[in-house]
Amino acid sequence: MSDLTGERIPVNELYRLLLQQLPNTAVIVFSKDLRCLTAQGGFLETTGIGSDQLIGKPLLALYPDAPEQLITSYQAALEGVISELEVTYHQSVFRARVIPIKNDRNEIIAGMLTAEDITAQKRTELALRQIESHYRLLAENSSDLIVQINLAGKYVYVSPSSQRVLGYTPDEMLGKTSMDFIHPDDASLTPDPHHAASIDATPAAPIRFRHKDGHYVWIEWSGEALYATDTNALLGSVATYRDVTARHHTEEKLRESEAQLQLLFENSLDGIVLGDREANVIRANPAACKMFGRSESELRTSVTLADLLDLSDIRYLDLFQTVLQTGRGRGELTGRRRDGTPFPLESSSTMLNQDPSAAQSWTIMRDMSARKLYQEALVEREKLHTALEKETELSRLKSRMMERVAHEFRTPFAVILVTIELITKYLDHLNPAQVKERVKTIHAQIQRLTTMLGEIDLAIRGQLVPDSLQSVSIDLSALCREIAGELETQFAGTGKYRLDLPASLPVAGDPLVFRNIFLHVLRNAAQFSASSSDVQVGLVLHGDRVELRVTDTGIGILENEQARIFESFFRGSNIGEIRGLGLGLTIVRDCVSACRGEIHVTSIPNQGTVVYISIPRKTGS
Repeated sequence: MSDLTGERIPVNELYRLLLQQLPNTAVIVFSKDLRCLTAQGGFLETTGIGSDQLIGKPLLALYPDAPEQLITSYQAALEGVISELEVTYHQSVFRARVIPIKNDRNEIIAGMLTAEDITAQKRTELALRQIESHYRLLAENSSDLIVQINLAGKYVYVSPSSQRVLGYTPDEMLGKTSMDFIHPDDASLTPDPHHAASIDATPAAPIRFRHKDGHYVWIEWSGEALYATDTNALLGSVATYRDVTARHHTEEKLRESEAQLQLLFENSLDGIVLGDREANVIRANPAACKMFGRSESELRTSVTLADLLDLSDIRYLDLFQTVLQTGRGRGELTGRRRDGTPFPLESSSTMLNQDPSAAQSWTIMRDMSARKLYQEALVEREKLHTALEKETELSRLKSRMMERVAHEFRTPFAVILVTIELITKYLDHLNPAQVKERVKTIHAQIQRLTTMLGEIDLAIRGQLVPDSLQSVSIDLSALCREIAGELETQFAGTGKYRLDLPASLPVAGDPLVFRNIFLHVLRNAAQFSASSSDVQVGLVLHGDRVELRVTDTGIGILENEQARIFESFFRGSNIGEIRGLGLGLTIVRDCVSACRGEIHVTSIPNQGTVVYISIPRKTGS
């Protein structure tokens, strides 16, 4: 090699070819004034910069943004200092070595920079560190226990979750084997650390590990053999332990529940059938087999649910559609036994899967034959009980009627008898006017008897109101005044009734019905009041309805008897010997009802009674 005086010096061809075989390497020789004397290397070729473009150029001009530490190493090399450093330049990482070049006299005549692009290596190292960091983060923070086991079966790494899973700290487990913790009965399920196939085989069932507190927890584990990267020799294994104690207990309870359900299925008195989407029988319990008179094998292979039910029963389609729409349904159907005999059954179905392609349903069926017979017997019993009550009530009604008839008829007959005896005995001493007066008395008592007999007859036949109502024009104000006048004459005194009536109140209705309403309400009010007291009568028109209100200050109705005031022949216990058959309010109630009206009675004993009646202004036909 000639002396380096700044002139271009030829480089040995072998040296140039060698450097070109190193694609990530560049060699630059620089002078004391930091100019490039020569440059070779495959890295220069990949950057598209030829060595001819570098020779003679100042290094600082070629790489003006070079790192400061690299520029400093240039000066240090010219002072005899060798520098080795890693620098980052334009997102690439280089391993640089800057050394002085000396002549035979050991004088520094130049410097040389050897740079190797290690960007890919650095990225690989970074990726490895990230993977290792991620793995450690996973191990350190996983809820599962992660362990590394050597060929001696000892733990050489234990993740912090050991304390949560088994109660031990990692240090308490390091150096120990799994046999120090596994239940003796489960020891055969642990892998042999010397055989990779044994390590990689996950056991079919969890095994029990002793917790630090002394109890055992169920652990589900999986392992993987660990090999040396250079020799592929087996180093041990990495295993993951998961606490599945809660799941194991749940599975045990599930198995117990399934066993209980099986017992219930086998021993239920109700028929239970599992069917598929085609109505085929998948399972049937003994009660269902007995109910339909078929074996389970026959039910599963020879018939469908449709063969067990009467499809002509319209309730079947309604129940079937309900189950399809809501997933469940319940109702009464008709079943058919093996010999075709129909019988009533109660069915309750539930879909297990709404997917039509995999739908199955549980159906519970109960034979209702005995219940139907019992229900029919109850209905018959209820009919007999109702008939007995009616007969009993009719008997009581007849008794009350006969008592009232005997009592009410006694007085008219006595009057008639006395009057006839007077006429017969003193006929020669009576003038025609006196005889006429006595006959008139007899006629009045006979009329009274006739009226009572008519009311009794109507009450017995249930015809207190005509079968069809007339609809003629009636002036209720005039009718009320007329009836009040008649009753005042009967009670031998005027002014008994205080009438608050409009001058005229025309309505359309049946005259007899309205007369009976006014007559009995006004009569009762006067009859059960003191002779010196007044009866208030109010009549108004509200919209299309007529309202009658009659208020007295008489004896009133006892509270415990007010519910019975509309019964035929009923008389309050506080009435005493006041005459009457007990039909007045019964007639009024039926007349008001026939007119589509309403009647309300309020009463306070010893203070009086108010009768309120509301009737449409137009009634009858």
